[in-house]
Amino acid sequence: MLEADDADWNAIAEEHSDDTGSGTRGGDLGWSDPDNSPYVPEFAAALAELEVGEISEPIRSQFGYHVIQKTGERESPQAEAEDIAAQLADDPDAFAALAEQYSEDPETASDGGELGWVARYQLSRIQEDAVFALGEVGEISPVVDAGEAGIVIYQLLETNDSKEIEADRLDEIRANGFERWLDEVVRNGVETWLDPQYQTSPTTAA
Repeated sequence: MLEADDADWNAIAEEHSDDTGSGTRGGDLGWSDPDNSPYVPEFAAALAELEVGEISEPIRSQFGYHVIQKTGERESPQAEAEDIAAQLADDPDAFAALAEQYSEDPETASDGGELGWVARYQLSRIQEDAVFALGEVGEISPVVDAGEAGIVIYQLLETNDSKEIEADRLDEIRANGFERWLDEVVRNGVETWLDPQYQTSPTTAA
């Protein structure tokens, strides 16, 4: 039973959950907006009734049975990020621990938020500007709203002017960054002109 004193929610979820997305993360679904719930009605209704720390009775939906624990509430992602930034201002060395606790990126959270080496055109422009604005090892960026990538905070761990990029990652950067490079380097400031003789003329039908 989850109520037992020695019950470990993460271990139980990893062992028994059939959800391939959250099962390997100890059942963690991340944050959701109760006014725009991504869950089926039965799940959303049960979640809305829970207090922080409370565990639901088994809930049945079209996807099977669910046992839900509400682990926290927040005013907004931006407010939470600002609170994290304030904690980091007092203790920059807490970055990895806070990333493990708060990050919603399943690929990096368990590694203290570490992205590894970052090259130009690997991230979006706003993320890249924030990363490459960092000059001192240990320095932490302001809170950055990166659009679809979410709200992020970066810490500079190391720099290297001649780091070789792995071939597979270089191919990914070229593929993902090509359009941005075209816009910023090739198309930027270039005026286009279309010969009038090649413009499509309006047609009428009788």
